[in-house]
Amino acid sequence: MMGGRLKTLHPKVFGGILADRDNPEHLAAVQAHGIELIDMVVVNLYDFAGNPSIEQIDVGGPSMIRAAAKNHIHVIVVVDPKDYDRVTQMIADGSMTRMHRQGLATLAFFKTMMHDSQIYDHFCECTEIGDLVELGKH
Repeated sequence: MMGGRLKTLHPKVFGGILADRDNPEHLAAVQAHGIELIDMVVVNLYDFAGNPSIEQIDVGGPSMIRAAAKNHIHVIVVVDPKDYDRVTQMIADGSMTRMHRQGLATLAFFKTMMHDSQIYDHFCECTEIGDLVELGKH
Protein backbone atom coordinates (compact mmCIF):
# COMPACT_ATOMS: atom_id res chain seq x y z
CA MET A 1 0.00 0.00 0.00
CA MET A 2 1.10 3.59 -0.65
CA GLY A 3 3.97 2.58 -2.90
CA GLY A 4 5.50 0.31 -0.27
CA ARG A 5 5.40 2.85 2.55
CA LEU A 6 2.84 0.84 4.52
CA LYS A 7 3.65 -2.83 4.90
CA THR A 8 3.98 -3.97 8.47
CA LEU A 9 2.30 -1.53 10.85
CA HIS A 10 -0.66 -3.74 11.72
CA PRO A 11 -2.00 -5.07 15.05
CA LYS A 12 -1.86 -8.66 13.81
CA VAL A 13 1.85 -8.29 13.06
CA PHE A 14 2.75 -6.39 16.21
CA GLY A 15 0.43 -8.45 18.38
CA GLY A 16 2.20 -11.57 17.16
CA ILE A 17 5.56 -10.05 18.03
CA LEU A 18 4.72 -8.35 21.34
CA ALA A 19 2.49 -10.99 22.97
CA ASP A 20 3.90 -12.08 26.32
CA ARG A 21 3.41 -15.83 26.17
CA ASP A 22 3.57 -16.06 29.96
CA ASN A 23 0.60 -13.69 30.31
CA PRO A 24 -2.83 -15.36 30.04
CA GLU A 25 -4.47 -12.03 29.11
CA HIS A 26 -2.11 -11.64 26.16
CA LEU A 27 -2.78 -15.19 25.04
CA ALA A 28 -6.54 -14.63 25.33
CA ALA A 29 -6.24 -11.48 23.18
CA VAL A 30 -4.21 -13.39 20.60
CA GLN A 31 -6.92 -16.05 20.47
CA ALA A 32 -9.81 -13.56 20.40
CA HIS A 33 -8.33 -11.52 17.55
CA GLY A 34 -6.96 -14.36 15.43
CA ILE A 35 -3.36 -13.26 15.89
CA GLU A 36 -0.61 -15.73 15.05
CA LEU A 37 2.41 -15.69 17.35
CA ILE A 38 5.69 -14.74 15.70
CA ASP A 39 8.79 -16.54 17.00
CA MET A 40 11.46 -14.70 15.03
CA VAL A 41 11.86 -11.32 13.37
CA VAL A 42 14.57 -10.93 10.72
CA VAL A 43 14.95 -7.43 9.29
CA ASN A 44 17.64 -5.76 7.22
CA LEU A 45 17.18 -2.00 7.44
CA TYR A 46 17.35 0.20 4.37
CA ASP A 47 20.82 1.60 3.75
CA PHE A 48 20.08 5.23 4.52
CA ALA A 49 23.75 6.24 4.76
CA GLY A 50 24.46 4.80 1.31
CA ASN A 51 21.38 6.37 -0.24
CA PRO A 52 20.10 9.25 1.89
CA SER A 53 16.57 9.88 0.65
CA ILE A 54 13.20 10.10 2.32
CA GLU A 55 12.23 6.73 0.84
CA GLN A 56 15.19 5.11 2.64
CA ILE A 57 13.84 6.12 6.04
CA ASP A 58 12.65 2.79 7.33
CA VAL A 59 9.59 2.97 9.59
CA GLY A 60 8.20 -0.55 9.81
CA GLY A 61 11.60 -2.26 10.02
CA PRO A 62 12.82 -0.45 13.14
CA SER A 63 9.37 -0.78 14.69
CA MET A 64 9.39 -4.56 14.22
CA ILE A 65 12.99 -4.80 15.38
CA ARG A 66 12.27 -2.81 18.53
CA ALA A 67 9.12 -4.81 19.27
CA ALA A 68 10.98 -8.11 18.90
CA ALA A 69 13.93 -6.86 20.97
CA LYS A 70 11.54 -5.70 23.69
CA ASN A 71 10.03 -9.20 23.76
CA HIS A 72 13.32 -11.06 23.22
CA ILE A 73 12.43 -13.60 25.89
CA HIS A 74 9.83 -14.99 23.48
CA VAL A 75 10.95 -13.67 20.08
CA ILE A 76 14.37 -13.99 18.46
CA VAL A 77 15.43 -10.85 16.60
CA VAL A 78 18.10 -11.00 13.89
CA VAL A 79 19.35 -7.82 12.20
CA ASP A 80 22.65 -8.88 10.65
CA PRO A 81 22.94 -11.40 7.80
CA LYS A 82 26.26 -12.52 9.31
CA ASP A 83 24.24 -14.02 12.18
CA TYR A 84 21.83 -16.08 10.03
CA ASP A 85 23.84 -19.31 9.99
CA ARG A 86 24.80 -19.15 13.67
CA VAL A 87 21.25 -18.42 14.81
CA THR A 88 19.84 -21.13 12.54
CA GLN A 89 22.31 -23.64 14.00
CA MET A 90 21.54 -22.61 17.59
CA ILE A 91 17.82 -23.03 17.00
CA ALA A 92 18.38 -26.41 15.33
CA ASP A 93 20.55 -27.78 18.11
CA GLY A 94 18.59 -26.15 20.96
CA SER A 95 21.51 -24.08 22.24
CA MET A 96 19.80 -20.66 21.97
CA THR A 97 19.81 -19.29 25.52
CA ARG A 98 18.17 -16.29 27.11
CA MET A 99 21.57 -14.57 27.10
CA HIS A 100 21.93 -15.18 23.35
CA ARG A 101 18.48 -13.67 22.83
CA GLN A 102 19.45 -10.68 24.94
CA GLY A 103 22.66 -10.25 22.94
CA LEU A 104 20.70 -10.27 19.69
CA ALA A 105 18.26 -7.75 21.19
CA THR A 106 21.15 -5.51 22.21
CA LEU A 107 22.50 -5.59 18.65
CA ALA A 108 18.99 -4.87 17.37
CA PHE A 109 18.69 -1.72 19.47
CA PHE A 110 22.16 -0.67 18.32
CA LYS A 111 21.18 -1.11 14.65
CA THR A 112 18.00 0.97 15.03
CA MET A 113 19.96 3.63 16.92
CA MET A 114 22.52 3.80 14.11
CA HIS A 115 19.78 4.02 11.45
CA ASP A 116 18.14 6.90 13.33
CA SER A 117 21.52 8.54 13.89
CA GLN A 118 22.28 8.48 10.16
CA ILE A 119 18.92 10.10 9.43
CA TYR A 120 19.50 12.72 12.13
CA ASP A 121 22.99 13.52 10.81
CA HIS A 122 21.65 13.84 7.25
CA PHE A 123 18.90 16.23 8.26
CA CYS A 124 21.31 18.32 10.33
CA GLU A 125 23.74 18.56 7.39
CA CYS A 126 21.18 19.46 4.75
CA THR A 127 18.88 21.78 6.66
CA GLU A 128 19.06 25.55 6.60
CA ILE A 129 16.99 25.76 9.73
CA GLY A 130 19.66 24.79 12.25
CA ASP A 131 18.06 26.99 14.90
CA LEU A 132 14.95 24.82 14.79
CA VAL A 133 17.05 21.69 15.23
CA GLU A 134 18.61 23.35 18.28
CA LEU A 135 15.15 24.20 19.60
CA GLY A 136 14.12 20.57 19.25
CA LYS A 137 16.94 19.46 21.57
CA HIS A 138 15.33 21.11 24.59
